[in-house]
Amino acid sequence: MEVDQVGQVGGLMSEQEAMRWAVIKRVQDKQLNQTQAARQLGLSRRQVIRLCKAVDTQGAKGLIAKRRGQPSKRRVWEVPGKSR
Repeated sequence: MEVDQVGQVGGLMSEQEAMRWAVIKRVQDKQLNQTQAARQLGLSRRQVIRLCKAVDTQGAKGLIAKRRGQPSKRRVWEVPGKSR
């Protein structure tokens, strides 16, 4: 799997995921600490730790939403012939 300079993995990353990739790479390169990264991303420090572990084990693929392309579990089913 190739990652370009912006962090796009095969064109599958959203802008938010690409931003997370860039910030997490800076944490791994010791340019940012986890607390600074959490502030930049609007996440908790604990979530940044989870993201770092995901990148360590899966690479950039670890930041891509796992449910992408799956139907929502909260969708409302419509019954044919019945109106609200």
